[in-house]
Amino acid sequence: MPNLPQLLLHVYWLEKEQFELRYDEYGEWVLFLVETGSFRYRIGEYEGIAGAGDLVLCPPNHRFEREAISAVTFHFLRFVYEAASDHDHPCGRIRLSNQIRVAHNSADLRTYALDRSSFAVQYREHLLQDLWMMLWKEAHENSEFGSKSATIDPAMQQIKDHLEKHAFEPLQLKNVAAAYQLTPVQLSRSFQACYGQKPIAFITELRMQQAVKLLMTRNWTVDAIAQACGYENGFYLSRVFSKHMNMSPSAFRKENRV
Repeated sequence: MPNLPQLLLHVYWLEKEQFELRYDEYGEWVLFLVETGSFRYRIGEYEGIAGAGDLVLCPPNHRFEREAISAVTFHFLRFVYEAASDHDHPCGRIRLSNQIRVAHNSADLRTYALDRSSFAVQYREHLLQDLWMMLWKEAHENSEFGSKSATIDPAMQQIKDHLEKHAFEPLQLKNVAAAYQLTPVQLSRSFQACYGQKPIAFITELRMQQAVKLLMTRNWTVDAIAQACGYENGFYLSRVFSKHMNMSPSAFRKENRV
């Protein structure tokens, strides 16, 4: 069982177009939890592109290089963590499979970002620890942390960035594949080999995160939210949302509206 991190600082950055420093080095652990946008990073041998829903972990006393690709909204968390051994060392980009739970944690962190009450301080630490336990659960199942540069295909990085940029627009994967001189089958296989999921699942995940965010923060109709998420109408969004969340958008809004 891993030790639990102790939160020192939490800052919520909204649509940051560039980082003040191209790199930094921290004496404690640092976690970036990305809500929107994307950035390039390098932490030692770990490098890549992080986008919506990703965690990027930097251990203490490591050079953390970063460059915004598009305006980034993210949570910056500094914390203390005592590793049990030299191998007890997650680093780099990590994408947890339970993205709905990640989105919920991110939304709660956002809600309490400026609250300095004792409850809010403890709750933010709880949310960090929950993310940490999810990370360790998947690490235990997969026996590895992060993503090293050697495993990332540059073409797949470009395609991932393209999908993130256009996820909320009508998309046809055959056109994306053709733009990169791939067949749809080649695109699907290569993307899954790199990121552990097929492109359509990745797009759906981004759209569900957007739908969750809008349902919790806007009074829009389901049709309006559907269009903002890249779906033709509310009926289709409801069908996809219900499949992933086991409840309708309206029911979700009723239960989770802040």
